[in-house]
Amino acid sequence: SIAFSFKCEVTGIIHGIAGWFDVNFVGSTTVLTLTTAPSAETTHWYQARFLFTRPIAVNKGQILSGHMQMVANPERSHTVTVDMELEGTSIHHKQIFAMQDQQYWNLGGITTSQV
Repeated sequence: SIAFSFKCEVTGIIHGIAGWFDVNFVGSTTVLTLTTAPSAETTHWYQARFLFTRPIAVNKGQILSGHMQMVANPERSHTVTVDMELEGTSIHHKQIFAMQDQQYWNLGGITTSQV
């Protein structure tokens, strides 16, 4: 489970969230880092984009917080649940993604509430 909290720098629409990873290989005399960050040299893993079924409108200064939970699944991959809220509002979004599908199709389980 990975917690996150983002302060919105501009007013706009959030269509999804992106992710990547870094791995440190620690040897006896050196440490090598593999990163899939957008600013790094391209690897075959790239970055993952989790597109929301319903975009979220945000104002500058608002905080979007929540967590992503990754669970190994029978397809030798991961199921990712993104659960977040726009702090100080009634806006809450939860969505489940199947990482084994290269298109990262939504699996359902969506609960979005807005007032």
